[in-house]
Amino acid sequence: DRLWLVKDGHVAPFEDDMEGYRRLLLSERGRSAPKPAEPKPRPRRAAPAVLSPLKAEVARCESRVAKLEEMRQAIDARLANPLLYSRGDSDEIETLQKKRAEVIDGIARAETLWLAALERVEAAEGRVA
Repeated sequence: DRLWLVKDGHVAPFEDDMEGYRRLLLSERGRSAPKPAEPKPRPRRAAPAVLSPLKAEVARCESRVAKLEEMRQAIDARLANPLLYSRGDSDEIETLQKKRAEVIDGIARAETLWLAALERVEAAEGRVA
């Protein structure tokens, strides 16, 4: 059997036995003791005075999206009612469909505002951190 020493990107025959290899490893550990890792600087938190209004805006946007989703669900429930169609009330059906389209458009706009508010919060956190 032959032993090979792989070290620092090079391979060379190792002329000693396993005990010699163990001594080599132990001696290298003693010479190059790892330095204790320096503590990483803790990221600073954004000041509450900066973030509070931005987070309040995010909460308002979330609330608006939730309300619009509730409106959409209510309209969908009315449109799913078979009695609406059996009565033949085409005016009400048309009105509900228009309201639904408006609500869906409102949801898209509200979600865009919500994402923009979230980006402002993230940017503020990044500036202060």
